[in-house]
Amino acid sequence: MSVFERQCGEAKSGSICRHIAAFYAEQSGQPPVFYIIEDDELPNGFTMKHTKSETGDDCHREVDGVSGSSIKKAFDKKRHWSLFKICDGGSYRGVTEADVEKWKESEGS
Repeated sequence: MSVFERQCGEAKSGSICRHIAAFYAEQSGQPPVFYIIEDDELPNGFTMKHTKSETGDDCHREVDGVSGSSIKKAFDKKRHWSLFKICDGGSYRGVTEADVEKWKESEGS
């Protein structure tokens, strides 16, 4: 699983949102929505392997030392939308019900 180290991204780009814009704009939606993964959510025995991303991000990491199936199992849990963050004006905040409703309207749901 591909991630970037939060503290590194904030130090390098000034904020998580600026880091996403600089290195992951092709992969993220607009505005970017993301999830901050805590170590205890990853499978036991994981390590972080420092790998530069295709876009040149030195803060990029690969979760290593565990099987892909154990990572998938760890992330198969349903996470409520309120646990996600959304970029807003160069910073980020928690996703709100209003955000969810706006997405539903834009998708015609």
